[in-house]
Amino acid sequence: MSKEQRNIKNMRTLKSLLASTFLMLIMLVQVETIYAQNAKQEVKSKERIEKLKSALGVNDEIAQKIVAIEKDAHDKVMELRKNNTGDKQAIRPQMQAIRKERDDKIAGILTKEQMQKFQDLEKQKMMEHKEKGSNE
Repeated sequence: MSKEQRNIKNMRTLKSLLASTFLMLIMLVQVETIYAQNAKQEVKSKERIEKLKSALGVNDEIAQKIVAIEKDAHDKVMELRKNNTGDKQAIRPQMQAIRKERDDKIAGILTKEQMQKFQDLEKQKMMEHKEKGSNE
């Protein structure tokens, strides 16, 4: 093998190593991003649990059940939106059914007074969400 052929082979090896290193770096960044998102979700979940405990006067177990019900409903809505072709009106009945199912499940674990407080919290959350959306 001539010196020129060895140089070409070495250059190919170097390019391959650089490409592999670059791909590994990209994967590392993605893993870190996913980890950060999960950590942020966990913090939000804990904050929601504390808010529910305080506002509704429920214990940790009930608050966690509510958060789990909300997460399930949220996941269903996100799946619906993902599969939607852009027509929000077409999925409105399905979204309303998901919300009703969520509210029925939550009503099954709260007293009437607690459920009223929960509904008030939801109204407040919707108002804040609308205000946030109009400010952007």
